[in-house]
Amino acid sequence: MKVLPPLYVDGLEVPGLYLFEGAKTCFLLNRESGTGMMLDRELAEQMEAGVPSGELLGKLVSRGMTNAGPAAACDRGVRPDFFLIDMTQACNFACCYCLRNPESEGKRISSEMLEHILDKMIAYCKAHGVTHISIQPWGGEPLLELDKVLYIREKMNRDAPWLDVNISIETNGSRITADAAKRLRDANIGIGVSIDGPREIHDSQRRDVGDHATFDQVMEGIQRLRENGVKHIGSISVITKPGLEHIDEILDFFAEELPDLSVKINPMHSPGRREALSLAVGAEDISVLVEKTAGKLKKLWLQGRKVKEGNFTSALQNLLARSDANICKSHGCMGGRRMLIFDQNGDMFPCEIVDYPSEKLGNAEDGVDIMDSVQTGIGKKEYFKEKHKAECDCCPWWYYCQGGCTSAILYERGCVEGVDECGCASAKALYEQAIRLITDAPELAAEMAGIRQYAGLTVEPGAARKGKQ
Repeated sequence: MKVLPPLYVDGLEVPGLYLFEGAKTCFLLNRESGTGMMLDRELAEQMEAGVPSGELLGKLVSRGMTNAGPAAACDRGVRPDFFLIDMTQACNFACCYCLRNPESEGKRISSEMLEHILDKMIAYCKAHGVTHISIQPWGGEPLLELDKVLYIREKMNRDAPWLDVNISIETNGSRITADAAKRLRDANIGIGVSIDGPREIHDSQRRDVGDHATFDQVMEGIQRLRENGVKHIGSISVITKPGLEHIDEILDFFAEELPDLSVKINPMHSPGRREALSLAVGAEDISVLVEKTAGKLKKLWLQGRKVKEGNFTSALQNLLARSDANICKSHGCMGGRRMLIFDQNGDMFPCEIVDYPSEKLGNAEDGVDIMDSVQTGIGKKEYFKEKHKAECDCCPWWYYCQGGCTSAILYERGCVEGVDECGCASAKALYEQAIRLITDAPELAAEMAGIRQYAGLTVEPGAARKGKQ
């Protein structure tokens, strides 16, 4: 990695960019705007010499790499479009890393409060011209409240037909009957199923409240989704410290047994149950996890086994197209700014794992516009304080990380100061691996990112495996 000095050419300011060189190509990155660009060795030499051609300057402008580019602005404004609703604290599983205590009978949201929450969302969208939002009913186990989950779709279709609403759930999979699968399919509810890998690994971490193994229940639930025409099933697989030794095994499982599922490999962090904190993956282990994951994914794709891992895909998309799609990792924590949660009392918070009374932003019945509540909170709440340390000033991944997970810092220190070390380690490892793939195997990187055309590359299915990289 090289840090290039700022340039001033024909009235254009080109800030100090980061240049990465690989076996096949080079990559320029603007850390302030999160924009990047592939370029060949000859163009890289022009940048190093400080004499970019007119054609190269045009490309820099079009890619948002200068002060005049279309993507040069760094927008962290308030535009909530992703809402979580806490449906229930009840769950029939007792996963070792869960943030919530296992409760076979827990508090559940009332129909009246759900109505108030949805009305408040609709009013906000009308007032601010918002035409697309995402809603995630969560818990606990959200399928314990299946009727209310389905009512969200019914309500939005009836009262806000002009609003494009994406609804998705993350379930433990054990409550997916054939009837539930059909109803979820017909309501166009996106589904993610939590499964931590092959039987031994999964059952060591995801037991039910009676301490029974759950692997078979989850696999049966996934099969019912398939049999009833549910497509685009997602998954989250949580990696604990012992699981670091089994990354290849876990990804092979998804390639062989669940090739139709996309998966996110998420490390277990504290906070979690105190008795399970020794299982947490620390900042010192993150690079091992990411390096193993990226290496195995590359091997699988070259073999034609296209396991889609969400975190690595997101990093590639952010570098190649600045997608800004990941609420937590594309442009730092966007809790409160783009994401909001309503709890079962209708109280509104910036994140699902920050429910401190001091961080409450408003309530579904307070009559205050969502935008006004968040803007007020940004000026007063601990959650919105800046995260920073000295190393951030020269970190190439600053745009994407912005100091990591705010909630993790609050849980660890009780206030927002410094950075989330695990989040920073994750961003560093993820983007270093993504850059390595882009510069060593650009067509494979573009194919894995789902980008058919990029910087002169036309990516055909399987092109990387045909030796066209």
